[in-house]
Amino acid sequence: MKINFKKRPIINAPTEVLNALYYYTVQYGLSVKQFTGKHWKEWDKLPFDLEKSIEDHDRLKLIINDLKENASKSKYREERRRQQRQQWDKKEVVINAQLLSLLAAFPGEILSKAMSNLYSWRYMPQSLEVVNVEIEGFSFVEPDLLLMGDDCLIMVELKTRGSSKSTRSYPMTQLTNYLKLAKECITSKDKKIPSHFSHIILMPTNDIKWLIKGEEWVEELNNEAGQMVVNKDRLLEVARDKHKKDYKEIVDAIKEVPIYFRSWENFADSFDKTIKENKDNIYYNHWFDMLEELKVLSKRSAKHV
Repeated sequence: MKINFKKRPIINAPTEVLNALYYYTVQYGLSVKQFTGKHWKEWDKLPFDLEKSIEDHDRLKLIINDLKENASKSKYREERRRQQRQQWDKKEVVINAQLLSLLAAFPGEILSKAMSNLYSWRYMPQSLEVVNVEIEGFSFVEPDLLLMGDDCLIMVELKTRGSSKSTRSYPMTQLTNYLKLAKECITSKDKKIPSHFSHIILMPTNDIKWLIKGEEWVEELNNEAGQMVVNKDRLLEVARDKHKKDYKEIVDAIKEVPIYFRSWENFADSFDKTIKENKDNIYYNHWFDMLEELKVLSKRSAKHV
């Protein structure tokens, strides 16, 4: 297995959003059904149904009535799509892409100090950069945000509440994915791969309700320090189901990966404190403008809480 971390280019944001729109068309109101009222498979099947109905007038009439009813709802579907477009700036994938580009534009020292203000971790390096991970050898959904420094990797999961009807909750299976990444890095013989890890779940608010069945697998949640203690027996069960070959090693990896639970407001406040501590820096005004944009994203992420 080969793991490679590369600095994330700021220009990646537009293509990442487009990729999400392409692969998750239903979520963004772009599927065939949301445009036409019927799933693409039904449209593919329609010619054959019509052919079979040539001599069956009753069946043909049913098909025609169904198509008439579908056509009558076209204005309703158009209005739904219009409403959907008005919400795109609050979609999680859009907020994530904007945040990563914003963070990639900060100096590494500012990123490191801001993360230090967010939570206490003894391995925090002097400088951090936003990176992407490329993995050969196993299927893995790339983390929302990775910050890498000297022998350290901070893995961040971002969740938002940008819509009153849409909540991106955090299941325990996502935790096992992050632990698997840490486990693969720990066992790697490549000296360029980090050996110290922490995981942050960034949520709309500091509330366990954003974790799917969180009361079943979280033993302790320290809101002041932001640290979370996970039930290892429950973690073992989930890891065994999801990662059949190396579930024990994944559960052991939690000893090396402290887990933190912080809100977007906490995150924005940590950057606010960091930047205001650098008022004498010649780039202060520029960083302050970036801070204001970060605060906008923070508000969007919890707009409908």
